[in-house]
Amino acid sequence: MRISPLAAKLCARQGIDPATLHGTGPRGRIMAADVKAGPRTGRSFAGQSVRAVFAEQSVGTGPEGYTVYVGKAPAPGRLPEQVAVQRARLGAGALSFRDYVARALVKAALRAELTPPEETNLLLRGEGGDCAVPAAARKPLCRLAQEAAAPAPLPQGFTPQLVLCLPGQGAAAIRDYRPRLVLECAAPGPEGAPYSLYAAPDLPRPSADTAAASLHLLAENPVALLLLP
Repeated sequence: MRISPLAAKLCARQGIDPATLHGTGPRGRIMAADVKAGPRTGRSFAGQSVRAVFAEQSVGTGPEGYTVYVGKAPAPGRLPEQVAVQRARLGAGALSFRDYVARALVKAALRAELTPPEETNLLLRGEGGDCAVPAAARKPLCRLAQEAAAPAPLPQGFTPQLVLCLPGQGAAAIRDYRPRLVLECAAPGPEGAPYSLYAAPDLPRPSADTAAASLHLLAENPVALLLLP
């Protein structure tokens, strides 16, 4: 998919999936005017999209009263050109699937207004140990990926509002931290990556639904993960 940098920024700010737009630029490139014209299918972060997402997900009750949303994230394809350029400038390595999923989780929480940006602490739990990313909402994708690259002792007093972990680790994360959102996500296979999103019982149901729908849409739209909301 070809998209101009300005159009990518507008899509990220407005929560529009570029795949729903008709590109009028050279060789079908999506331009800023195409974003302003709106999606051709209406697939965005608006209420209609939330309802459409839940046609693809199952919703139930998880550990300790958490609401669980079960879905599947598509395996990411070739990195968007903007991401590759940004990573090269930082001298960083390749982005991993976990980097994308972690960024999607942070942005989903922000879109649902579950946590203030300065208090959006992210905990990554993996086979190699835990990794803390304080104030994750203030950090672009590349910075988040750098901090998530190596497990380190958690800062004193660190309280995560968001947790990303491997399947089967969610109940322990809920017991240990009582975070707002916990995302269990498997490594991507040929048909995508199954995941379970747990929302705290004290969250209003519309906010939890918005976070779940936003996560689903963001995982399908890597370009939207480049910028802060």
